[in-house]
Amino acid sequence: MPSSTEGDQSQGSNMLYQHTKLIAAPINRVHAVVCDVSRINEWNPAVTSIENYDSAAIAGKQYRAYVRSKFPVTLVYQDTSLSSVRFTISGLAAQESGAWILRKVSKSHTEVTHTFTHRGALLWLLRHAFSQVPEWRLKRLGEECYTRGLPKI
Repeated sequence: MPSSTEGDQSQGSNMLYQHTKLIAAPINRVHAVVCDVSRINEWNPAVTSIENYDSAAIAGKQYRAYVRSKFPVTLVYQDTSLSSVRFTISGLAAQESGAWILRKVSKSHTEVTHTFTHRGALLWLLRHAFSQVPEWRLKRLGEECYTRGLPKI
C-alpha cells in the first residue's frame, strides 16, 4: 500500500511528492489532527511556530507561521472537508501546495494519502531532500493520532 513519488521534473519547476499509509485511527480523529492548526508543530516539526491559530482550521483564513524557526510563511487551508484537507504554505520564493486525502477503511482505520507540490528555486535546489517527507509526515501523523486516542489520566 505505501507508495512514494519523487519530484516530477517534466512539470518544469514543480516537484510532486506523494505517499499513502493506513493509520490505525478513526477518520474523525485523523481529520481533527490534520486540521488542528494550534498543535500542527507537535507532529510536523518543520512548522516550528504558528500565530493566530485555531483548534480547527478555517478554510480561507491566513495563518502566520515559521518553518525551521527562520522562514516566515503563510499557511492557508483551501478545503477542510472530512475526506480532503487542502492547504498552501507560501513564503519568500517558495510554495507548497498539498492535500491530505482521507478514506475510511473501517471504524478504527483510515487510509491517508499525503500529496504535495513544491514551487520555487530554493525548493527546486533541495528537491531530492523531500522525497521521503510525505512518508515521514504520515508516520508522525499516525503517532499523533494514536497519542490523542489514549485515555486522559
